[in-house]
Amino acid sequence: MRDQHRTHIVSTWSTVGQRLDEVRQVITRGRTPGGTAVAPLPKPVQDELLQVLDEFEGRLKKFVHQYAPSHPSSGEQPADWGAARMWVSVLLRTIQELIEDLLPQRMGKRYGALPPERAKDVERSVEAMLDSLRRAITACDKIGEAGQGRRKSPKRG
Repeated sequence: MRDQHRTHIVSTWSTVGQRLDEVRQVITRGRTPGGTAVAPLPKPVQDELLQVLDEFEGRLKKFVHQYAPSHPSSGEQPADWGAARMWVSVLLRTIQELIEDLLPQRMGKRYGALPPERAKDVERSVEAMLDSLRRAITACDKIGEAGQGRRKSPKRG
């Protein structure tokens, strides 16, 4: 498995984890991702859904540990900032994938074609955003290539 595969797996894990937190907030507290208050689901439904979501999350974690075993998911503070660089890279690539889905040809496959004049404007805007993201990803990748991402933090003791 290539690094790109592992990065995609970790990226998916991160995004799904955030969405699961949001789903749990809606189920139990009636808080939508946008902050709107809604009625929480009835307790028996909450219990059933939360149990199924916990089962799903366990399977996802097992998948991540199987196919991206070097992924730092223990929550411990690492001794260097290489892990931070990895997370920045993963999150930027996740954003890139989301923004790429705004390209007219991709949106058209799901939601129908945009009018040609609108499609050109949308494509220009999306490409400009992607250009910025690509530059950020390149800058992040250069940190690792230069070996700067392995600088040790001072030991505590």
